[in-house]
Amino acid sequence: MDSKQHVSITNTVALSSTISIDWTAGKLRATPWMALVATFAFLSFAISSVVVLKVSDGQLVSSWRIPPTVFLALIAAGANASIHFVLSEGLRIAWWRKAMRGTTIGNLHRQWAFGDSLRASITAGRRINLTSLAHIMATTVLIVGPLLQRASTIENHSHTTLVNLTVRVANTFPLDWGGNSNGNRDWNIGSLQSEFSEVVLNYTKRTPISVGFQGCQGRCDGTVRALGISSSCASEDNPIDLSLVFVTSSDGILPPAAYVNQTYFAINFTASPWNSQVPVPVVNVTTSVLNFVNNKTVLSVTKCSLRLAIVDYPITVLNGTTTLRISDTNNTASTFASYYSNSNITEDSAAYIGALGVALSGLFASSATRWYSNTSQSWDSSTIGLTPNFYLDPTTIGMVLSNPTTDILRAADELTFRAAIKAMIDWEYWATQRTPYLNEFYTYYDPKEENKNKTLQVSQVLQQNIFISSFTYLYAALVVMLLSLICTSSTIYGWWELGRVVSLSPIETAHAFNAPVLRGESSSAEALVKELGDTRIRYGEVRSVHGTRIAAGDTSGEMVTSRLEFADPDLVRKPRAT
Repeated sequence: MDSKQHVSITNTVALSSTISIDWTAGKLRATPWMALVATFAFLSFAISSVVVLKVSDGQLVSSWRIPPTVFLALIAAGANASIHFVLSEGLRIAWWRKAMRGTTIGNLHRQWAFGDSLRASITAGRRINLTSLAHIMATTVLIVGPLLQRASTIENHSHTTLVNLTVRVANTFPLDWGGNSNGNRDWNIGSLQSEFSEVVLNYTKRTPISVGFQGCQGRCDGTVRALGISSSCASEDNPIDLSLVFVTSSDGILPPAAYVNQTYFAINFTASPWNSQVPVPVVNVTTSVLNFVNNKTVLSVTKCSLRLAIVDYPITVLNGTTTLRISDTNNTASTFASYYSNSNITEDSAAYIGALGVALSGLFASSATRWYSNTSQSWDSSTIGLTPNFYLDPTTIGMVLSNPTTDILRAADELTFRAAIKAMIDWEYWATQRTPYLNEFYTYYDPKEENKNKTLQVSQVLQQNIFISSFTYLYAALVVMLLSLICTSSTIYGWWELGRVVSLSPIETAHAFNAPVLRGESSSAEALVKELGDTRIRYGEVRSVHGTRIAAGDTSGEMVTSRLEFADPDLVRKPRAT
């Protein structure tokens, strides 16, 4: 079938001659190569959409320089263009194949209309055919773009991994670090050193802790072991009678002596010095608050002893800032740190305990007192320091809303945590400043082995934007593409029956209808243009008398018939209303 078979016909005219028609049998003769290429391109676009969504699913947004949605948009545009190209080629082939099988003029017109007008295809009704269905399905490919766009979305996901942080936190303090003790290794200090003063200032200003931990890219949770405070607390409730009982004296009627200048809120700090009887420096804090327990008014007294120890700090590092979390161990005071050991605590750290006692006293030491005024015949009160105002119930005189002990212990934890970071940074600084003149000074700041930079394994949670592929939308898009491809590619089936490359050019179709002005040897539009391209024609009113055309200016009075058609310009005139 692929060998060329030229067919000839013989027309009987004044001079006998043989004219070959433009038709050659064989599938390769009129193969619509571009339509086939567009078909395979459409398939490749469908496969590409699957690949893009499959590969991008679960990947980080930052890993794609061009987001998948851009690729999907290009794929949808390419699919739409290729399927319409296939449709345009198939419409020509389907029209000429119908004409070759024999049909009616009405059917030929509808075949053309279904390819030219979507409205005609939709309203085809019982006359619907493969051409109208292919046009409708090719148009539905427009929804592939929105479907593919919806198939790829961005979501924020948490990704947890174990990472190592570089930790710069001290496990011991240098000699006399924190307070000036006049050379005596004692907690009784003269003043705070500038380094610890900076720590206290940053604490009161709530300055974020932005040093000490490096290597976290998201949120890191872990536990770091460093210098801290070990607390030992005991509480007791002392019943108190608040009933107002007056007594008569020479000075008049007075309330009982117990009600004269009665202290109902107090925070005091004392210390146990460093000596052989007390081998470890201790700060004692006593809180006294008026409370209501079991329908009885009591004075709740809590006594805590604070000393240095190695503790475990639950920490969270987020965006370069470190914060302490409440310890999840069995700690009745709900402090930040949990006790680990005191084996490495030496007398070198005594000055810090004194400095901590001074800092805590300045932050919390206060009292509140009440008395009965004979003048006003009512209770009056006064406070020393601001702290009582944060804990007392403003609606009653003396009652507290909460006990300040927990806040004091947490303050001691955080101050010491900040101090441990600061001490480590000071050690590192003086290590770089060592000179022969600073050798003696440097020995106080020589980092011991337990203080050198160490690593800490923590759980890191990264909040990452990732691509999520919704394959339901992909499947819907693929179904539309597959149905469109089946319908449109079916229109090019049987191209080998035509024997030549065809088009729906009006020149070519008019020639096929044997229009006089287009009578030539060629059949295709391109060949006809080459053969008759210089022939002048005009569309308009062509008149004839007894079947013979007359010139446009002929005013013959005989019976003239007119029709609109293409003809030689000399035979055509502008149409006139009758």
